[in-house]
Amino acid sequence: MRYFYLCIFLILLIPNIVCGTVQEPDTLLYKSKSYDLYTTPLGAYFHKQGHGPAFDVE
Repeated sequence: MRYFYLCIFLILLIPNIVCGTVQEPDTLLYKSKSYDLYTTPLGAYFHKQGHGPAFDVE
């Protein structure tokens, strides 16, 4: 029974310890202006074309 309470305690504790990290954007320089990219900028284009590069994971 002691292990049961320990398991419940750990299950409730772990989500509070594990958390995501902040995403650092890629920077695109175009005509002397910088743009921060947080997503794949060509994702909509490849979706419209029906295919993407060989390394594209959907």
